[in-house]
Amino acid sequence: MKTLTDLLNSVLHEVGKIWNAQDIQILVVLSLFLQGILVSSASYRKSKVNTWVMILISSAYFLADWVTPYALGLISKSTSNSTTNLLSFWAPFLLLHLGGPDNITSLSFDENEMWVKQLVHLVSQIFAIYFVFIRPLPNNHLWLPTILVLIAGICKYAERIRARRLASSNIWENSTQIVPNPGPDYEKLSGAHLAMREAHLPVEARSVQIPPKKFKAFSESDHHMTNVADQDEGELDDRSLLQFAHFLYENFKGFIGGGSFSPEQCQFSRHFFLKRTGHDAFKVLEIELSFIHDALYTKIPVVQNKMGFVIRVLSTGSIIAASLLFFLHDKRGFSKIDIIITYLLLLGP
Repeated sequence: MKTLTDLLNSVLHEVGKIWNAQDIQILVVLSLFLQGILVSSASYRKSKVNTWVMILISSAYFLADWVTPYALGLISKSTSNSTTNLLSFWAPFLLLHLGGPDNITSLSFDENEMWVKQLVHLVSQIFAIYFVFIRPLPNNHLWLPTILVLIAGICKYAERIRARRLASSNIWENSTQIVPNPGPDYEKLSGAHLAMREAHLPVEARSVQIPPKKFKAFSESDHHMTNVADQDEGELDDRSLLQFAHFLYENFKGFIGGGSFSPEQCQFSRHFFLKRTGHDAFKVLEIELSFIHDALYTKIPVVQNKMGFVIRVLSTGSIIAASLLFFLHDKRGFSKIDIIITYLLLLGP
């Protein structure tokens, strides 16, 4: 009768045999599975504070960055001539997965500062895929779909890098008008006040409230919103909630980057929220925070302009063309499981 130790050793031996025979396939499927987790769960960060959800998202996020270089290393060391062409076709899919889904580009604001590191990482991964690609040449009949997937992977990873750059502190602060505004002659008055105190002269400070100027919106197209905010005192419908949330986001987002409110902005914000019901006030803030989350941690700012649209069309078109070419390709010599994995990669996130 086998002991528990013998049974455990037997199980581990079988697992080791499976891993040695199918390690690349397992890692490629794992990479695709992690992308599925991120696509389906990353958006919950905006509304959920559940610890287990955050552990799941963080684990999938960091594992996804680990799987790609490890799998590329195994593919480059593979000696199987029968599947070399197919493995070289799988390699750029790993870069595509590194680009990540649209709903998550980073886990923290500080991580956006490392966009240069991500750029260097992209270059290194392209070189790794290049060496994997040239191995089966000139007998690689999947070279064209491989290049197409590589183009899509570069586009997707470039989107992630650009999203991080746009969310970095320097770019974020320069995109808004909110800057420290201590008032006129602040430095001169502070110096005089300090000198009088050091000379032990009597000093009396008085606070005088000067009526601020009328608040001016950051964008010319939003100027009419200031007039609407002054006149509208009733409950807001869904469209108005969205418009005011976007207006406040565009004009006050610099506070997150280290700026401070001017007297005009403080007065406008105070008067606006005093006219709102509690429900509308919290709803506007909820939508505004959603805009901030999307700008800092997703690819939405990247895909909302013409360049982003062109890049997205290019990457999507490349995947569709690669799928058609593989569908028409003679698959004799490929195992059924490898063909299934390839179709999953082509249809996956």
